[in-house]
Amino acid sequence: MAVADPIIVSAGESEERLERTWSERRGIYRWFAPVHHTTIGKMYFVTAGIFFLLGGILAALIRIQLSRPENNFLGPDRYNQFFTVHGSTMIFLFEGNASTSGRR
Repeated sequence: MAVADPIIVSAGESEERLERTWSERRGIYRWFAPVHHTTIGKMYFVTAGIFFLLGGILAALIRIQLSRPENNFLGPDRYNQFFTVHGSTMIFLFEGNASTSGRR
C-alpha cells in the first residue's frame, strides 16, 4: 500500500481554511459545534443554571407537600417521582455540570 502524496496548499488558501474551521458558526449549528473555550464554558454555566432552576422548582413542590400534615397537593406516587427526579437532577445534572466547569 503506497503512502499518499501530501496535499500542497498555498499560504492564502491555508489561512482561509483555518479561518473557516475555527470561526463561530451561525444559527442553530453554533450550539452544537462550538470551538472556543469561553463559548463552551458559558454553555456549561447556562446548562447548570437551567438544571438548578428545574431542581429548585421540584424542591418547592416537595416542600409544599410537606408543609401540612395530610396534605393532598401531590399524591404518594407523584411525590416519590418528584423526589427521585429532584435528587437525580441535583446530583448528576447540576452538580456534574458545576464541577466540570471550573468549580472545585
